[in-house]
Amino acid sequence: MPQLLLLRHGQSEYNQDSRFCGWVDVSLTDKGKEQAKNSAELIKTNKLTSDISLHLLVTSKLKRAIVTSNIILENLNRLDMDDIKTWRLNERHYGKLQGLKKNDILKKYGNDKFMYWRRQYNGCPPKCDDNDINSEFYKDTLKISHFDNDLYNHPDLIPKGESLKMVIDRLRPFWQNTILLNLKLGKNILCVTHGSVVRALLTILYNLSESEVEHLNIPNGMPILVDFDDETMNVKGTSWTYLEPEKAKVEAEVVKNDGQSA
Repeated sequence: MPQLLLLRHGQSEYNQDSRFCGWVDVSLTDKGKEQAKNSAELIKTNKLTSDISLHLLVTSKLKRAIVTSNIILENLNRLDMDDIKTWRLNERHYGKLQGLKKNDILKKYGNDKFMYWRRQYNGCPPKCDDNDINSEFYKDTLKISHFDNDLYNHPDLIPKGESLKMVIDRLRPFWQNTILLNLKLGKNILCVTHGSVVRALLTILYNLSESEVEHLNIPNGMPILVDFDDETMNVKGTSWTYLEPEKAKVEAEVVKNDGQSA
């Protein structure tokens, strides 16, 4: 029975400051590094995962996910694991909101617009324009695009702002052609990515409605286990499993309320 271990990276500097991050390539905090270590320990000791042999790591091209991955692999004594890094697992691009404090956006535009941009399925934030291309908050997008063959050869794919639906659309080919393909080969996969991408992938896997995914909050550094049926390669059961379910509920509430206090 192939299995997928899925998690959002550990706390980043922008998570700590409650800023829209997107493709800004910020580092982990010390807390984020500790969350990565704890994730590895959970994977090693939890009865659901202690016997799983992991074969492949997939992660984004943003260092908060890459460093989280490396810490986990080091603590699992699996730095030898094959890995794939792809922009398709990058966080949702927050356009003109990148780098800005969430509470400032809430105060400026009001709760309805804030929640539309932050949570709704089709809520695309204001897209970057030519004036934003040279800003400090877009330079990492340009760097990633320059060194990624897919984006370099297809500049129309470089995002300037994305809704969750747009993330699902750009994630789906990687799910079908890489993750699912390797699961079908019997490989167990560790996917370390970002909050919006976890939401997007769970939407694909469990056919979540727009309303369901809009109310889905993903905490940092909390491993999720997804089991698949050997014959159909559909997910088993009606929901995924957090390795620390009670803690995940508490931390998800923190994510839900992020940016709504002064």
